[in-house]
Amino acid sequence: MWVVIGTGAILALLWFGANIFLLLFAGILLAILLRSMSDWLSRRTRLGKRWSLILVITVILVVLTGVGWLMAGPISDQVDQLSVQIPEAIQKVRSRLNEYPWGKRLLEAIDPAGLVPMARTVVGEARGIFSTTFAVITGFFLILFVGLYLAFNAQLYLGGLLKLMPMEQRPRMREVLYDIGTTLRRWLLGQLISMTLMGLFTGIGLHLLHVPLSVILGILTGVLDFIPLIGPFIAGTATVLLAFLNSPILAFYVLLFFVGLQFVESHVLIPIIQRQAARLPPVLTLIAMVLFGSLFGFLGVLLATPLLATVLVLIKRLYIEDVLGDKKMDAPVTTPENKDWN
Repeated sequence: MWVVIGTGAILALLWFGANIFLLLFAGILLAILLRSMSDWLSRRTRLGKRWSLILVITVILVVLTGVGWLMAGPISDQVDQLSVQIPEAIQKVRSRLNEYPWGKRLLEAIDPAGLVPMARTVVGEARGIFSTTFAVITGFFLILFVGLYLAFNAQLYLGGLLKLMPMEQRPRMREVLYDIGTTLRRWLLGQLISMTLMGLFTGIGLHLLHVPLSVILGILTGVLDFIPLIGPFIAGTATVLLAFLNSPILAFYVLLFFVGLQFVESHVLIPIIQRQAARLPPVLTLIAMVLFGSLFGFLGVLLATPLLATVLVLIKRLYIEDVLGDKKMDAPVTTPENKDWN
């Protein structure tokens, strides 16, 4: 009976404290990113792991501060223009569609009266994500402190977690936890490479096409690429709408550009990145985003992919291998002997 009560209490704690646990998970991702970069630096220099980590954090802070100081004004202006021009673009599309019978039927089908207010709401919510509210500031510092503490003392917290396990299960759980860390590190590496390249390609391509706000649109595309499938679609739709303000021909060219860019990402960039990064089934990724998004909102969608990667490792190691005894799909496991996380 106590086992049932304890399990129920843990599930209730996870449910009601879901946002806190998601923020803690984001902090773990930050720690993995920092440790990955510092370990890479330590292996190629004579610096110790702690000094490598300090140097990595210092360089990141300097770069972010410099970029923020140089780009804060222009980016802020372009964000303001973006919030105004997207509703104007939707209004212009409505006016053009009303000129044709099939366009009127289409507008009636999608309830055009709600498009512009909805667009303003969406843009307002998107800007609100970056506003200096108490919740956002608290969440940011929670992620930051969790990430820094875990990055500097990974073994301390890992050892504490393992002490909660029965003695005979600790070696296996250590392997599983290291496997999760390896999977998340590879996923982060692939995601950062993809985001950077997509943001650069988009900004350069839109600049060459003479699309306004190319800088902020490139940044937006790179950031939204963190959310697979849905993010690139949102960025492409917003960019095509803005291009439509200038001319339908420009919007058509931008549409072709984004279709080509997604083709290159899907058939060239992602296969190359996935040779070293974690590969996740697209269907499961979409299902995870819908599920976590419906349960936990925007933060659930944002972290759905790394959460899916973690769940898949747990299912594979603890259920398929340990319960079902199927070892055929075994993959290399990062063990303490690799000393990547020591």
